[in-house]
Amino acid sequence: MSMIRVKTLTVQLIDAQPDRIRICHIDGESLVTVVIPSEDLAEAKSLPNIP
Repeated sequence: MSMIRVKTLTVQLIDAQPDRIRICHIDGESLVTVVIPSEDLAEAKSLPNIP
C-alpha cells in the first residue's frame, strides 16, 4: 500500500480577484506559475512581486 503525499499549493490573488493576476507556488518546489490575463499585462509589469 502506498502512502498519500500531500503538498501545499499557495495562490496569491492580486487585488483579491481570482479571475485576474495570480501567482501560484507549491511548497518545496522551485517552480512558480504566474497567470496574467492579457488585459492585465500592463498592470503586471508594474508589480514588484511578479517574478
